[in-house]
Amino acid sequence: MSKIVVLFGSLDTKGKDYAFVKERIEEKGFQAFVIDVGVMGEPLFKPDINADTVAKAGGESLVSLRQKKDKGHAMAVMTKGAAEIAKKRFTRKAISMPYLGWVDLPGLLLSLLQ
Repeated sequence: MSKIVVLFGSLDTKGKDYAFVKERIEEKGFQAFVIDVGVMGEPLFKPDINADTVAKAGGESLVSLRQKKDKGHAMAVMTKGAAEIAKKRFTRKAISMPYLGWVDLPGLLLSLLQ
């Protein structure tokens, strides 16, 4: 069984970058598990967990976040949702060091450890 590398990223704006990183991870024999935290547009490739699922895990719908157009609020909701999903899907032992685009890294890590 190969190790899993979890990528949290905004696939609407940074999809090309994440696709590149995902390909490099898979070339090395690891499994890339991609969680989309992008709010404003559609992802450039299909993630394992889509942004609407992340938003709902954070307590709000993606449609609502888009309508509000409040980046700070959206980041807080998506960070909370990403942490909830990661807690449910992966054990603490499985988490080494995530690569995160704009997600609040200290906030996400603290959420995972609670």
